[in-house]
Amino acid sequence: MITQTKQELQHRGEQAIAALIDQLYDRMLADEELTHYFDGVDVQLLKQRQATYLTEYLTGQEKHYQGSTLRHAHQGLHITFEHYERLIFHINALMREHQVSLDNRVRVESFLRSVKPHITGK
Repeated sequence: MITQTKQELQHRGEQAIAALIDQLYDRMLADEELTHYFDGVDVQLLKQRQATYLTEYLTGQEKHYQGSTLRHAHQGLHITFEHYERLIFHINALMREHQVSLDNRVRVESFLRSVKPHITGK
């Protein structure tokens, strides 16, 4: 029987999170109500930063996120409550498709709701 080390499991988790983030941004870019937020944005860099941020949060593994604070990164974008809810809808749909455990889906949604004021400015 082959056993997996904690490091191997964390690496698989990182890969899964990166794939989920990649698909999430693809969905948001295809969403007519959200795509304008990404005009002139290096989406590849954004995907990498978001994957790092979420990996740190979900696994507790330090990846040393180097991006801006959430408030600063979203300042001036005027992200509405409704548009932020669309993000949550998209990520929930993806997590269900990828059969992410209910515990982790709840953790991600709770996290997204906790940072909402930093992103919407309200």
